[in-house]
Amino acid sequence: MTLDDVYAHLKTGDISVMTKEVVLYINRRTIEIINLANNPMAIIDNLSVHEIEMIALISNILYNNTDGNLLPLEDELYDKLQVLYKKYFPNSYSIGAPEVDFGHTNENLEEKKKGECIFPFRIPDNNMKVKDMMFASDLAKRYVIKGAHINEDSYEIGKRLREVQHLHPTLAGTLDKCNFVLVQDAVNAGIDVKKDQTVQIFERDFMQKHCNLFGMRTIPMVIMLKYDGVAVEADCTDQIVSARTRGDVDSNQTTDITPILAGYKFPNARPLDTPVGVQFEAIIDYYNLQKLNQLTGKNYVNGRTAIIGLLGLSDARKYMDFITLVPVDADIPEMDKLHRLEFCNQFYATRIPCIYEYFDSSYQETLFLVHKFVYEAQNMRPVLPFMYDGVVTEFVDPNLVRALGRKNSVNQYMMAIKFNALKKLTRFLGYTYSISQNGEIVPLLHYMPVSLMGTIHTKTTGHSLARFRDLDLRENDIIEIEYRNDVIPYATKPMIPDNIYNPNPPIPFPDRCPCCGSPVYFSEKQAFCTNIVCPERVLAKTVNMLAKLGITDVSEERVKALGVSWFHQFMEMDSKHIYNALGEAIGDKLIAQINDLKNKPIEDYVLLGSLGFSNVAKGTWKLILANITLDELLYLNDTSLYNRLIVVKGLGKERIDTICNQRGFFDADIRYILNMSNVIKTTGLAKVATNLIAVTGFRPDAAMMAQFSAIDPSIEITESVTRNTKLLLVPMDGFVSTKTQKANKYNIPVIPIPVFFGNPKLYV
Repeated sequence: MTLDDVYAHLKTGDISVMTKEVVLYINRRTIEIINLANNPMAIIDNLSVHEIEMIALISNILYNNTDGNLLPLEDELYDKLQVLYKKYFPNSYSIGAPEVDFGHTNENLEEKKKGECIFPFRIPDNNMKVKDMMFASDLAKRYVIKGAHINEDSYEIGKRLREVQHLHPTLAGTLDKCNFVLVQDAVNAGIDVKKDQTVQIFERDFMQKHCNLFGMRTIPMVIMLKYDGVAVEADCTDQIVSARTRGDVDSNQTTDITPILAGYKFPNARPLDTPVGVQFEAIIDYYNLQKLNQLTGKNYVNGRTAIIGLLGLSDARKYMDFITLVPVDADIPEMDKLHRLEFCNQFYATRIPCIYEYFDSSYQETLFLVHKFVYEAQNMRPVLPFMYDGVVTEFVDPNLVRALGRKNSVNQYMMAIKFNALKKLTRFLGYTYSISQNGEIVPLLHYMPVSLMGTIHTKTTGHSLARFRDLDLRENDIIEIEYRNDVIPYATKPMIPDNIYNPNPPIPFPDRCPCCGSPVYFSEKQAFCTNIVCPERVLAKTVNMLAKLGITDVSEERVKALGVSWFHQFMEMDSKHIYNALGEAIGDKLIAQINDLKNKPIEDYVLLGSLGFSNVAKGTWKLILANITLDELLYLNDTSLYNRLIVVKGLGKERIDTICNQRGFFDADIRYILNMSNVIKTTGLAKVATNLIAVTGFRPDAAMMAQFSAIDPSIEITESVTRNTKLLLVPMDGFVSTKTQKANKYNIPVIPIPVFFGNPKLYV
């Protein structure tokens, strides 16, 4: 049955043609066509153009005439398709559909059609009253002011400087953050506001804390979007003269990015004899993020990580047209915040202005207006073409600002309100499984495509056997995909009629390894393949080994192409084989890295820590090899080796058993290391405390692992937080997880990864 046939049946009221196979085909073809349209080298053929029309018409007829929980295309995919529909059918384009009675509509569609689209943001003027500020149909007219332009001829590209000082310290710092506006919001979310001391609430922890102290009748306040980017402090005339990132404010150290941003022009500004300090948020909108990924070959998920990566490129300047600088403040002490924002938007806004509101209202009315702004701003996220993850509130009254002041680089008169994570419903299709280096079998959920923060998702991790059992999924269940911390899709199963009455049986966890067919060992929360030479386990081991050795540009697919499984195989690969598998450019880089491993001094524990012994990392091998030699590791019998290791403080019985059981598996690799002339034997050397650094919210890739090793070879990266952990790295300021809570409990510093790499000497 063709899409034309499906549409013809739908027009007669026959919805039975919308089978699972048809829906899957519609989603697959939509993604394929969108990817084609986004590839400047690809050509969309006539068949694809026709399918664009038919999928749009099918979606329209179902959207307008059905009330199911899920449509064949989720909203953002449908919107992307509509753009192509309008492009190829500018005269016949229509979002409507013929009226069809499918016989099972439960909603009042006419009432739904009358709903208004609310545009909540508007820049106030002197004549505007509070009640007028929350709605503005002219948002689109204000969105584009003028394009930025970089004067390429005015500045020579050079290396960025480190550890320069802030020229405008008041423009650098961080914000206190909360996740709820009202106490009742937290209660509605299931938070015990009396017992849970970690939750921050705007009403209780900002308004009550400050406003009641001063007995103010009205509260002048600005509320603005919290743009999801990188803070930049710059000296500006009609163009950027110098620029710096936020850096370490307390130490007055920051990164000079003048060689990248100098000459960035502001069409509305005038030349000045003395530059003015302006604080910007550097962001990348969805369109430019997509183009940046295409041009650089990267796969950045959101604009903030893209800018962080971009600023680290040696040729960053040539990509600056993709960055938009949104002005959020200026170093003009004689102006209050409201007038500074007006100044910033008038002279230093380019593509996107600082979107904000101002009100001077009573305590209760202020809470209402903030709550309304946050609600509407959160609902506008799918509409606006740039990323923001919350709002920022700030008192305007100079006396209150002066009285509250600044503490530890935090302005006490400001509070950020973070949005709830984005969520979307989709339909569960089934599981596949991956096998980790230590044999754990990890379920992977597959579902109908959803678009979150501009990125299309079709699968996410099921984490573990315990999570698999908790979800208890059946094929065709409706699941909720949540974009936690704007980074990680997380699946839950809502208790709705579609799931309660789903006739399909629960999917059982496999009792044989999905890769090699070996029996599965089940613990309370995890499942393991019992075959140590399971091909997928060996592949995961090899990929992790290369990452720990700091080998870059060698992905899982490239490891497969190389066909290596062991350290000694990797080290002795023929150059012709490498070139055939990876090509000349990547091959040259890999050969150079192998030669470095063969010739540069390297500690024995670093190499053993990379091999892949289950749960025996570099730091543990450092402890072991301080007490025994590599020869003893190879040749002592199990009893003698166990007796030598059991007396070593810090080694548990489980790890010793692992070493005894698995050393034969790695025998050839250990022998190869033993015969390497550049290996530093550490037996008998004084034991040095390892820098245990935990991570959460991201996984370090090979390039990042190489950075850690370059900073200090004693750094050991772990995913667990213990009392011995030196610090915990998170992807961004304000990131919260169970590991950050544990770190706070043990008084372990929690450091955003960009801050750490900005000045690692502060932390290790």
